[in-house]
Amino acid sequence: MNDQQTFLLAAAAVLGSYLTASFVVRRQVRRMADWMRAARSGRAAPPPKVAGGAILAPLLNEAQSVTRQLIHAQETAGQEARLRQLGDSLWTAERLREHVRVKLSGRPLVVVSNREPYRHVCNGRLTECVTPASGLVTGLEPLLRACGGTWIAHGDGDRDRETSNARGRLRVPPEDPQYTLRRVWLGAEEEKGHYAGFSNEGLWPLCHIAHTRPVFRAADWAFYLQVNQKFADAVLEEIEGQDEPCVLVQDYHFALLPKMIKERRPDARVALFWHIPWPNPEAFGICPWQKELLDGLLGADLIGFHTQYNCNNFLDTTDRFLEARVDRSHFSVKRGEHPTLVKPFSISVVFPEPEAADPAGAVLHGRRPRTERRAAREPLRRGRRRGSLARGVDDGAQRPRAPHDALRSQVRENNIYRWAANLITELSSVRLPARI
Repeated sequence: MNDQQTFLLAAAAVLGSYLTASFVVRRQVRRMADWMRAARSGRAAPPPKVAGGAILAPLLNEAQSVTRQLIHAQETAGQEARLRQLGDSLWTAERLREHVRVKLSGRPLVVVSNREPYRHVCNGRLTECVTPASGLVTGLEPLLRACGGTWIAHGDGDRDRETSNARGRLRVPPEDPQYTLRRVWLGAEEEKGHYAGFSNEGLWPLCHIAHTRPVFRAADWAFYLQVNQKFADAVLEEIEGQDEPCVLVQDYHFALLPKMIKERRPDARVALFWHIPWPNPEAFGICPWQKELLDGLLGADLIGFHTQYNCNNFLDTTDRFLEARVDRSHFSVKRGEHPTLVKPFSISVVFPEPEAADPAGAVLHGRRPRTERRAAREPLRRGRRRGSLARGVDDGAQRPRAPHDALRSQVRENNIYRWAANLITELSSVRLPARI
């Protein structure tokens, strides 16, 4: 074989290798381009296998990584778009934490509620930490996790004292402590008079205008006053030495608490959210201590209700029973020199029913037959429990799980987080009186 033939064979081999490599590379790049084009247009498909060798593999792997991020972003955007159809953007625990950091600007936050986020109970010979089923915990815990604040609550677990320090404090959550739980101890008579008596036999049926007539006893009122003062002392102890703390009081168990705090700490921003309805003035007038309750509530800088209707009833009630300036155009009350803003913070949501042909619930605007819708709602009605912030969060677990329940649960959490964010926004914007 002469030199010319050798050259031609070598050239043919090089050309063949080039064509083969070019074909492999072009085919792989074309497959990758088709996959990226499909992903960009929203058509999900498994990524092609990388067969380009050590030279091409890093480039293709990077392209796959970028495309996966694009797919994830599209899914997130689609999820947020579905929630926007229900009237809001997506709120998550992470977004709420960031919102709290920005709004509070490092100011401490104290939450007060009757129910505690963690209870320690006896389980045989062991001590078990349990989280009570409550939308209140779902909505408020991200706030405390974000700012490392303090949650003050009644310690009613049979092992709560053993797991707290001498002052009733412990760090929670147990697996990753991020904020302080301060437990307040109540005696059996205090618990009966404050919680079972005045709160649940008096205020709860009064505000719901229930068929059961409210029961008001002087002894229960004395315990209600005593327990509110005990919680006020705990709050004042926790915020001692803190500059412009924010206090978020929960529900009808602590109507007297805002004034007790403000009298000692006028620099504190105090908000109270009333989780149950507020009745009309005629119904509220049944309570023998209507003026004391209203006066205690108006110690807050901000009072929140679920609906504007409840806000209107509260303003009418205040106008009827107290000497105060009620400004209905700005939804505020001025008692003496102290202004209080009264605003609605809705947490409810209307869930559209998915079509039968859409079992995954992707078609949010679909409708099922009326009989099916009624049957689907019935277990939820039976499962509702008094005093829950977001009844659907926990009660949904009592129904048979359906494919679209995950979206329903996410919408409920979104509404709870939005509710908490709105409360913090209003509370952080409160203007305190100038210091002399």
